[in-house]
Amino acid sequence: MKPIHDGLSVGPQVTPDEMATLARMGYRSIVCVRPDGEDAGQPTFGKIKAAAKAAGMEARHIPVNPGMVYDSDAEAFGRAMHELPGPVAAYCRSGMRASSLWSRAAAMDPALAEKFGVATAQTSSAGLFAGLQWLRQGLLNGGRA
Repeated sequence: MKPIHDGLSVGPQVTPDEMATLARMGYRSIVCVRPDGEDAGQPTFGKIKAAAKAAGMEARHIPVNPGMVYDSDAEAFGRAMHELPGPVAAYCRSGMRASSLWSRAAAMDPALAEKFGVATAQTSSAGLFAGLQWLRQGLLNGGRA
């Protein structure tokens, strides 16, 4: 897992066996953005959720197909960030979809951006603000990331 900020880290596919380790590392929630069956041998979200629960973590499934990140997906990710106890570990195949969802969610939701300290960065860093706005306008792949 690679930290995006104190409340969220993103990374590649995790296994049920890793839930206890993630809990020991301090994560309180896990978000899976992979659809079940995306790859052969990929653990189902049901197995991840059961292992997360056994480790004392909450779990949320926001299945997003590769190259198909829509505003509605980012809104669902943003709701999860507001509702789930943090810190949160979010994963997909490589971590890219999870990162895209976070960026779009923060650009769409000023309260989320402020909650995670992005609003402060926006006011002091025109580049970050411009990047988030670019994602918000859906310029990635005709509205898809």
